Amino acid sequence: MKLKAGALSDLLKFKETFKVKLFNSIAFFGMAFFYILIALIASEDTQIISIIFLILSAATLGFNTGGFFKSATLVGRHFSYFINSVVQLIACLALLLDPVVIHIFAPENEAFGWSCVFLFFAVILIITNIVFILLGSGEPAPFTESTRTDLHTDTEEQPMKPIIKAQA
Repeated sequence: MKLKAGALSDLLKFKETFKVKLFNSIAFFGMAFFYILIALIASEDTQIISIIFLILSAATLGFNTGGFFKSATLVGRHFSYFINSVVQLIACLALLLDPVVIHIFAPENEAFGWSCVFLFFAVILIITNIVFILLGSGEPAPFTESTRTDLHTDTEEQPMKPIIKAQA
């Protein structure tokens, strides 16, 4: 899904900011939608349907390739490696908090508790996507734009020098 969504995002002829917000909304609202369905039907009789919805939620999240990941690259330009590292750090921290959330809502591993877990994560997805819709962008940030005077203190051209000199 990530490969198809990324390719589709590149094919669409809209402004980048619109595309990243659209794809992020499909990913986050879509995943939240399937989480809500899982929460509503949670019982021992609906395990197969719940697994199908869980797979569909993960597949829908693949649209984030054209969403916040693409936004981080477009906004950060040559600093995107650092920005994506911070995004991954936050994602890892969030994954570390999953067991805490599960322990709070479903300590006895019952269906109702798991419904609360999925509803909690759906609410988080909806809130974070609304924040992205309000603040997200597909345009380069001002700090990524540099001029020639930013790079050199004097006005003369300086030739590039090799970092490692060749041995004779």
